[in-house]
Amino acid sequence: MKHLKYIKPALIVGLLMLVVVGTTFALRTTGLKQITNTFDVGDLDTSIVEPTDPDDKTPENKDVTVTNNGSVSAYVRARIVVDVENGLLEPDQVQFMLESEVTREPQSDEIWVILANPEKGKAEWQKDEADGYYYYGAILASKQKTGKLITEVKIGSNVPDSFDVIVQSESVPAFASSWSMDEAKAAFAAAASNSNS
Repeated sequence: MKHLKYIKPALIVGLLMLVVVGTTFALRTTGLKQITNTFDVGDLDTSIVEPTDPDDKTPENKDVTVTNNGSVSAYVRARIVVDVENGLLEPDQVQFMLESEVTREPQSDEIWVILANPEKGKAEWQKDEADGYYYYGAILASKQKTGKLITEVKIGSNVPDSFDVIVQSESVPAFASSWSMDEAKAAFAAAASNSNS
């Protein structure tokens, strides 16, 4: 009887050891299973296009668009900067207006950047006053181009000869099915935060 009181704890310890050893053996024989998923995010490549006509002797005529040369759809935005050497013009002497708003010629000391009128049934460029960018109002599919951003630059007679109208465009992949200003701005913000981290 004295031995029976030691048999019960020994039996419990033995069963626990059997469970631990069995579990360890089962885990070692199961092994690691692995699946590799390969993703191709595509190619994002946009470019600013300004056709030039050698017969056109008026350098003020512009037809600025952005083309998506990549393989993925994109949100596109652009910024227009007028850079005058030596700061000879004040900011209020540079005006941005739609074609339909032009009713006269610029004053002698003004530069007007004429933006394209929205075409009926087509996306248009929309300016966000908070960040100063013009956002193209549609997701730009691969191998497509935007509508015109700038159609003309009108120059007053006393404007210095040395100035540049600079168009800077940016694009980010668009994975949404439809366009909204909020989604486009969020995509650009996410891309900026990813590049800063």
